[in-house]
Amino acid sequence: MSPTFSGAVTVGVSADSGEGFYSSASAHFALPSQQPNCTTQTFGDCSVTLCDPSANSWTKADAGKVTVNFADKFSLELYPTDDGYYADPLAQAIVQPGDSISVTANGDEIPAFSGSIVQPEALRLSSPAVGAYGQLAVSNATDLELTFTGGTPGVRLGATSKGSYSSGGSFFVQCSFAAQAGRALIPQTALYYSAGSLSLYTYRAKTIAAGDYAIDLEARSVVFDSEGVNDVNITL
Repeated sequence: MSPTFSGAVTVGVSADSGEGFYSSASAHFALPSQQPNCTTQTFGDCSVTLCDPSANSWTKADAGKVTVNFADKFSLELYPTDDGYYADPLAQAIVQPGDSISVTANGDEIPAFSGSIVQPEALRLSSPAVGAYGQLAVSNATDLELTFTGGTPGVRLGATSKGSYSSGGSFFVQCSFAAQAGRALIPQTALYYSAGSLSLYTYRAKTIAAGDYAIDLEARSVVFDSEGVNDVNITL
């Protein structure tokens, strides 16, 4: 029986305040060294995972060079850093919705693998209204309802928040909604545990094989304000 493997490659379009929009790619691979003491609860379309303070539960793993090809228009090469995360070079060219993005890893501790995914469309948030530069300040004392346009089949709206508490424990909030529905309800409990901010994005996801292991491959895009100018950032 092979050990459980945690691996992810994330590609697509990102936003950086002051820098605009760019194509990006990142990756991380690890093997479990001990079982973390975590609990997960589900609230509607969101889950909240809380973990007790513990030693590092994961050991970094190497998959060799990872090459990401954006629709044969340009490519990025990723190499692991000392902490096991692969560098995230930025490309000023923007991958377009519908473009095919291919990922190939040369292999090392983790076997070689390859796969492809289609870049998703961005969404436009209709309500609530956002402030300057896409800032959306909300309360964590009540549910948050979002309405948006631009959703298509197979594309989802994601909302995540993660971090550590002063006690040393950690949290991870993850929500996922069908983008085609045009509506998302983030429960108050998920907002409460989000500790200051929540990232919004659209995505497509699939699992690809690396020998006996499984790699999460995800293509992301941004959520714009109603004018299609700024990416939306939720603060609590």
